[in-house]
Formats: sequence, structure tokens, C-alpha cells
Amino acid sequence: MKASDKTSNGSGAQRTAQAGGSRQPDSGLAQRSGTRRADIKAGGRLFFVLGGIATATALQQIYERAFDLPHRRMKDILHRLAWLAVLIGTSLLTGWVGPGLRHAG
Repeated sequence: MKASDKTSNGSGAQRTAQAGGSRQPDSGLAQRSGTRRADIKAGGRLFFVLGGIATATALQQIYERAFDLPHRRMKDILHRLAWLAVLIGTSLLTGWVGPGLRHAG
């Protein structure tokens, strides 16, 4: 087979275009893939928030046992969410400021 034979055949899309047909990619596949990716991101965020609440709860229980404090149960959920927000905010802040500080010296 000659090199010119390989190039004259072209790809399948080129042959379809040469034959006068139009071939569109399956846009449904791309939409399904995007939806699945969004579902995975949402699930990851939910897992992160629930894991953060569980971590805050565990730390609160250790603190209560260490200092013989009464357990506050669901009354403390707002405090746990506040600590989670502080943790997320601090993480975002260090991620934003960190590269500039590393280059500064």
C-alpha cells in the first residue's frame, strides 16, 4: 500500500462529508455525561458537609468528655455548622493566599 493511498481514503467523517451526507456527533451522550458529572459533584459536596458535621460532632464529644461538660445534642448543630463554615473559609483563604506567599519569599 502506498502512502498516497492512505491519505486519499481519509477518515470516516471526511468520507461521509465527501459523499454528501452529514454526520452529527451524538449530543445526547455529552448531555448524559454532563449530568452524571454534576451528580457526582453534588454527591461529593454533600459527603464533604456531612463528613464535616460528623468530625465536628466527634471533636465536640471529646471536648465534653475531657472537661466533664453536659452533652448538648441537637442544640449545638448551628455551632457545628458555623465551625464547618470557618474551616471551609480558612481552607479557601489559604488556597488563595498561599501561592502568593510562596513566591514572596
